[in-house]
Amino acid sequence: MVDLKYISSNGIEFDLHDFDSAKLFKADFHNVAWKPEVVKKQYGTTITRFTKDPQKYPCTFRFKGDPAKRKTQIDTFIFECENDVAKQQPGRIVWNQQYIQGYFNQHDCYPIESGMTWTELEAEFYAPFPFWVEEQFYSIKKGEYPSWVPADVKGYPSDRNIRYAYTYSYPYGQGAMEYYIDSPFGADFRTIIYGPAPSGVQFIVNDNLYRVNYPLRTGQKLIVDTRDTTPIDLKCIVVNPDDTIINVFDYRDPDSVLFERMPGGSGSFYGYGEYDVDMTIYLERSAPI
Repeated sequence: MVDLKYISSNGIEFDLHDFDSAKLFKADFHNVAWKPEVVKKQYGTTITRFTKDPQKYPCTFRFKGDPAKRKTQIDTFIFECENDVAKQQPGRIVWNQQYIQGYFNQHDCYPIESGMTWTELEAEFYAPFPFWVEEQFYSIKKGEYPSWVPADVKGYPSDRNIRYAYTYSYPYGQGAMEYYIDSPFGADFRTIIYGPAPSGVQFIVNDNLYRVNYPLRTGQKLIVDTRDTTPIDLKCIVVNPDDTIINVFDYRDPDSVLFERMPGGSGSFYGYGEYDVDMTIYLERSAPI
């Protein structure tokens, strides 16, 4: 059975299989539409690209129990949904390990009648970012992987390159962190690198160099987030031990590809063995699986 729930921005969970929470009776989460952008020709069109509009999911909920119980359940659910809207902080629908963020911004409830054993609530879930996301977590400790990189990495100092008789797509050695992105569109990621790093931070994702020329002290951590949904002033930050934030966006190296998405398929991450690293990869799908 699918693990299906709604989590409000307050962290309140509603089991969508449970009549005592907010049982989801009907919804079409697998409705997918890509919108072509075209140039008209004499005969037909030429597609220049595909885009995706925000997703809207009509949902029908059913609540069981006596009228007083149903009213309490519905009021609780609607309060959390409207609180999300009021704060402009999205909740999320969770389908197993995948989730989509958005708002129940429309709802209509039929009158609660004593002769009925259940009450229906019609609602619409609006997802500004129309993808279901699955998070993959990776963690590496300092010294667990090689401190050198392939010879053909753009922008990496040549005096630290090591060449081998055979060509490898990754540094040949123990401890390389490998990942697999099961999406034709690639994936965004969020990397946390823990100080100290007195010369700044650099790491490699699929032979692309990412570098931030800001020295990290012990207790500080650098966060790089490639997602478009992340505000620009939070995409490249240093977090101090007291949780205050330093925006280091302007310290990114102009020759590095700091916010480039990871391509689909197999890949590797390297941090030269110099830092503790936590990384989250955000796999995106048009519909949950």
